[in-house]
Amino acid sequence: MVFSGSSFSQMHDHTQMQSTSTTETSKPVVFVTPLAFKIQLDNVYKSYLSIHTALSGDDYKNAQTNALSLAKSLKEVDMKLLTDMKTHMAWMASSEKLAKDAERISAATDIETARNEFKQASDDLIVLAQQFGSLGETPLYVIHCPMAFNKKGADWIQNDKTVKNPYFGKSMFSCGKVTETIGAKSGK
Repeated sequence: MVFSGSSFSQMHDHTQMQSTSTTETSKPVVFVTPLAFKIQLDNVYKSYLSIHTALSGDDYKNAQTNALSLAKSLKEVDMKLLTDMKTHMAWMASSEKLAKDAERISAATDIETARNEFKQASDDLIVLAQQFGSLGETPLYVIHCPMAFNKKGADWIQNDKTVKNPYFGKSMFSCGKVTETIGAKSGK
């Protein structure tokens, strides 16, 4: 499935403005955001988590459908709530990457492709979560599986500590360990 109509980036164009970026070796800047924004961001996390649940259950068709929900939840975030320009630009960069990831997951033709695309979505969502935090009521857990992708390893986010591996599904359901907590107990 591919999105029709305007792309996510065409909806809100800031090509003239400088983007905030991070590298793998540096920690992202943590932004202070209003409660209304965090509530909307929580819907983004819920959509991402539904993709995770589908892939950990070996159900790529639901992963595709849930990827459309992720794209929709990203579009529904009111970025006008971010009045600080650095915060606004960081949101634009992170959300555009995640929207493209969602589009690729929704277009996947098999579960392995969906899992490959989910890896990139996870990497992008982890940065987004580190930058923008969560409501704080339920922490988000970054989990790492060292065996994924021919032992190169891969991360993802869950909202509980019980490992449910989206890269192996039922074949190695509990492979992985919590490496970071974002939200209530981390102080972020």
